[in-house]
Amino acid sequence: MRITTPPGTRHEFPSPKQLRLRTVAEAAHYAKVSTQTIRRAIKAGHLKFYRAGRQIRIDEADLVQYLSQ
Repeated sequence: MRITTPPGTRHEFPSPKQLRLRTVAEAAHYAKVSTQTIRRAIKAGHLKFYRAGRQIRIDEADLVQYLSQ
């Protein structure tokens, strides 16, 4: 089955969320805490993080949400 659309119809797709990724050191500096505090929050599951290989990155929006709790 093939779905067709009328000619000239444009599909609008929502833009993906832009991530502003920070290193652990940058996140600690932003939050004015030690890097160990950030790592503890990650380990406890309180702070969402992304991993690229062995590198850990934290989205700035997630960090702000964590700090506002």
